[in-house]
Amino acid sequence: MKLEGLRQKLIQVARHQPVSDCVPYAFEQRVLHALRALPPRDPALAWVAGLWRAALCSLAIATVAGGIHLTQPDDPTAPVEAVADSDLLEVATLGDLPGFEAPLPDTLRP
Repeated sequence: MKLEGLRQKLIQVARHQPVSDCVPYAFEQRVLHALRALPPRDPALAWVAGLWRAALCSLAIATVAGGIHLTQPDDPTAPVEAVADSDLLEVATLGDLPGFEAPLPDTLRP
C-alpha cells in the first residue's frame, strides 16, 4: 500500500472525529512551553559518553588478554639466550655476521 495514500486517509478520518473532553485545556501549549524551557544540550556530551564507553571496552579487553596470558603455562624447555649488556649494542647493530671479530680498544690490548 502506498504510504502517502494511507497518511491522507488517516488525516481525513481524524478530522471527522469530534474533539474529546479528556484532553485538558491548553495541553499542547503547556507541553511545548516545557520543551522550550529545557536547557540546550552540549554537543560534546555525546562524544564524552562515547569515549568513556570506548575506554571501558579497552580496559575489559586488556584485562581479558592479561588473564589469558597469565593462565598460559610456562614452557621450561624453551631456549633462553642470555646476552651480556656490553654485547647488546654489537648484537643489535651487527647481528650474526659470520667471522666478524670486534677489535679490542687500545686500553684493553696487552
